[in-house]
Amino acid sequence: MRDSTLRSRAVVVTALLVCSVVVGPAATGTATATATASAVTPGTAPLAQKLSQADGSTLSAGHTHALDGPTPLAQSDGDSEVNLSESATTVPRGGVATFTVRLNDSGGSATVVVGNESETGYQANVSVTDADADGVVTFAFNTYAAGTAAGDDVVWLVGDSRSDRLAFDDTESQTELDSLLDAGDYLVSVGTTDDPAAVLDSPAFVGALFVTEREDPSQSLWRTTRDTLSDVREAGDNETRSAATAVGTAVVNERLTRTETLAFTPGDSNSDVLVVRLTVPGLSGVLGPAADADVTDEFAAALTTNATGETPLRIALAEATPGQNRDPVSVDIGEALSAGSGIEDALTVVSVGGDTYYVFVDYDAVAAGAFDGANTSFEDGDEIAVNSSLQDARLLDVDTNETAAAEGSSEYPTASTEFTLEAAEGGFDLTEDDLVATAVSENATVTGTTNVAPGTTFSVVVRSSEEAQSSFFESRTVVVASDGTFAASFDLSAGSPGDAFEVRVSRAPFSAAADGVLIEGNATGAAGAGLSSVP
Repeated sequence: MRDSTLRSRAVVVTALLVCSVVVGPAATGTATATATASAVTPGTAPLAQKLSQADGSTLSAGHTHALDGPTPLAQSDGDSEVNLSESATTVPRGGVATFTVRLNDSGGSATVVVGNESETGYQANVSVTDADADGVVTFAFNTYAAGTAAGDDVVWLVGDSRSDRLAFDDTESQTELDSLLDAGDYLVSVGTTDDPAAVLDSPAFVGALFVTEREDPSQSLWRTTRDTLSDVREAGDNETRSAATAVGTAVVNERLTRTETLAFTPGDSNSDVLVVRLTVPGLSGVLGPAADADVTDEFAAALTTNATGETPLRIALAEATPGQNRDPVSVDIGEALSAGSGIEDALTVVSVGGDTYYVFVDYDAVAAGAFDGANTSFEDGDEIAVNSSLQDARLLDVDTNETAAAEGSSEYPTASTEFTLEAAEGGFDLTEDDLVATAVSENATVTGTTNVAPGTTFSVVVRSSEEAQSSFFESRTVVVASDGTFAASFDLSAGSPGDAFEVRVSRAPFSAAADGVLIEGNATGAAGAGLSSVP
């Protein structure tokens, strides 16, 4: 925004402040507006500094500050007073900003004007009504769709405000633009009148929208279990628990963990689930309105070819180090979806805000659907690169008719991370004599390690041998810890030292079995000195 524009806007704001001091305190239940030299000084401070808080603190571009009450910029407007819960909102170019309008007159209406056509070349006029009378209306503003005629994609109600009302005419409520909304600072004016021009001339509150330049995509690789994936999917269908909450819980409980490996079960359906934590600034605008945190359908649509023949987003798994004179084995998720290869249920995508998404990839479903004999499938020990590319022409300001735009993903901003594919395996902790040794105890413990994802559950079974003095058969369910270990405790107090047994896993992604022996004392597993002398 030009300095002259800022100075002119600062003069208007200063006039509002002076007016509020002359008139006196605002309506009952609101803070008194006070003009101070530090609040607004025309032409001497950037936009963020002109949105000074009542306590003297100032906002910096790129930060959002939540308010507990009206700022010095808010003033009385009849019997109803309005403001924004956040004075300044920052969003990457093409992303989605969220505004919460607070109305002291519950059930009232307000007009929100984003920008100013004469000053910034763009203006959106949004009318909101607090239909549920809770005093707030929250709506999203899509900088990707701003300036187009698709009104439903520009603004929409979100969260608890979906029962409120919003008015936005496709052709008359905003300035039409030929390209993506420019990065820059846009004033957000709020008033209770239904005339946008009047709100611009005499706003009850002035906030700011900072549209910043995008950064390139970034990602990290995680893994989880099929049980956790099922929990996330069920949460997405639950009205009282969101998929984003389920993801957060899985991270806290170490059921969703960072990884450099992925354990798989060839020919089975019990492999780890690959999770790509992907951040693509501006992608939320491409996806548009979504009912909740589960954006699987919108994300899948972005991966496939749209009506104009473009593919806004690309995610591919490719062999990082193919053999000599051999093309790398690869799977393009979008192409596989478009081809109807049967991987439609392999993808689950959860938005956690800030243009960050957890992309759950069911490896077994992808391998079964994508490798149909025409390709050689991935193998144990393969280094596999996950390449995520932003390819949306509008978001990137790319001319699709230019040769450079059609040369492939190398021309697009891409995040790439590698993992190693490993066959699932595991085993029990053994003594020097290759035995599992555990004490005659009510809490006899057998331990082991595995390379499968933390949170994987399976059973450990112990059975006495025919030569044992006592007979026992026990089964326990175990959960793989974040360090890859597992432990099962059994009541073997009826056994005798020297009794032999067999231990094995059941319903596990891998096979493991070992011979064992009961010993005296409190020693468990393979711990303790001298266990190699046990017969």
